[in-house]
Amino acid sequence: MFKDIVYFLLYCLRSLLKPIFKFKEISVLLYHSVAKNNWYASIDPEIFEKQMAYLKNNYQVVSLDKIVAYAKGESELEDKSVAITFDDGYLDNFEQAWPILKKYNLPFTVFVTTNLVWHQGLSNDFQRITWDQLKVMSSAGVDIGGHAQHHR
Repeated sequence: MFKDIVYFLLYCLRSLLKPIFKFKEISVLLYHSVAKNNWYASIDPEIFEKQMAYLKNNYQVVSLDKIVAYAKGESELEDKSVAITFDDGYLDNFEQAWPILKKYNLPFTVFVTTNLVWHQGLSNDFQRITWDQLKVMSSAGVDIGGHAQHHR
C-alpha cells in the first residue's frame, strides 16, 4: 500500500513538472496472457481489446526496437509513445492477442522461452505457442525475442 502511494505521488509530481521540463511519456507495456481465467497475469480478451482501442486512439504505438533506439539516444520519439510486449509465449498470445493487435494494426513483441513446453515452477499450466505459430507471426512482422531456454 505504501509503495502504491509513493508511486502515485511521484506520478503526480511528474505530471505537474511535465509542461515545464517537456518530459516525454514513453512506456513499455508487459503482458503475459490474454485469456478468461483467474490467473493474476491474465487479462480478459474483452478488456485487452478495449485497452488496445484506447492505445490506438490516444498513443503512438511503436515497436520495441524504436523505444530501445530512443533510450540509447539514437533516435527521437513522439510524446506518448508506447511499445507492447508479451512474456513467456503462451498460446493465447497467438490465438487471442494477435487477432486484436492485427485489428488495430499495432506492433508488438513476444518473448518466448526456447524450450516451448510447460515447466514445473510456473504458476500456471497454459499451453505454449509452437515454433510454427511463431514463424507465421514473424513472417507477418511480429517481433520475436528470447526469454531464456527455461523460464527459471
